[in-house]
Amino acid sequence: MLRLIQGQLVSAAHWFGRRGHDSVSATLYSSVARIASNQADALYYQAQALTHRGKTDAAVETLRFLLQRSPDFAAGHFNYGWLLQQSNRDTEALEAFDRALFLNSSVASWHAARGFSLLRLERLPEAEVSLKRAIRHDGRCREALCNLGVVMSRLGQTEEAIEWYRAAVALGADTSVSVSLAHLLEATRHLSDAEDVVREGLRHDPRDPTLTSLLGSILRGQGRTQSALDVLRSAELLHPSNLVVLATLVEVLVEAGHHQDAVVTAERLARCQPGTGAQTILAWTYLETGDPSRALDCTEAALAATQGEENITRAEIRGLRAAALSSLGKDLAADEIFRELERDWPDVFIRNPDLRSCGKARSR
Repeated sequence: MLRLIQGQLVSAAHWFGRRGHDSVSATLYSSVARIASNQADALYYQAQALTHRGKTDAAVETLRFLLQRSPDFAAGHFNYGWLLQQSNRDTEALEAFDRALFLNSSVASWHAARGFSLLRLERLPEAEVSLKRAIRHDGRCREALCNLGVVMSRLGQTEEAIEWYRAAVALGADTSVSVSLAHLLEATRHLSDAEDVVREGLRHDPRDPTLTSLLGSILRGQGRTQSALDVLRSAELLHPSNLVVLATLVEVLVEAGHHQDAVVTAERLARCQPGTGAQTILAWTYLETGDPSRALDCTEAALAATQGEENITRAEIRGLRAAALSSLGKDLAADEIFRELERDWPDVFIRNPDLRSCGKARSR
């Protein structure tokens, strides 16, 4: 009878935890720990309770104490690894996952968690193996399907990535997976399929700014510029300072030839979002609407704000600065920057294939 009660309490604790009711889940796990038939189980459920109370360090120490006394407690190794993973300690987490899977290799979610750590460590072929093992054990493991989509995309296997994302979306994965799937479909010019994915996502969450922006981008790609503007203007009313919405709107306005509206929108975005992202969009807008001098000012302000950083965002800002210099007739200075970017940040030109010609056709 006691074991039956314990099982029911564990199921209830898991149910509440999955739905974000952490305090209830913690209380139930504490109750399980008190009636556990042995010390190992008691420590395990005590760690679960501590986790749901947000006391991660205490939970880690409890599991470490448990595993010193019961080194073959597979679930304890997994939970220990999972907590390390939440703290971005993926290399250490992998050791715990490997031990858990050595003791019990049949749990899909454990293979999926291992695959996620490998993904974050950029060990992509190994991540692929772990995630596919998870799916072999449970074809409905959404975490594995989603992350396998990411892995295959990064490995350049776009069509396979699309299929894994589709499988995840079919099982009710969250909005971010629909966005990733739609982006890949858009990039491979499957625009009608991309539109279907986005509209299905919006059916569940019609106010989502990322999905709405993506729909605008897809409609623009289909040549339905006015429809794109209508969608994005409606999104602007709901999300007047959202970076993604306004950035997409600016791009469509520029393409439609509404240059003054594009500049006004980009300037408003820069006031609402004073970070480098908005400044970069504003610089691009000035370039594309024929004002390279103001574009140059924007890039110099953004570079000053990111001084000391070395990342793709700063490299893209430097690329826009070079484009502005080129539009102003300062080709020697521009070419020097472009050469440095080709050497150090070649991905800038993959992400921005028109960077060298940006603004030239419209410069004053």
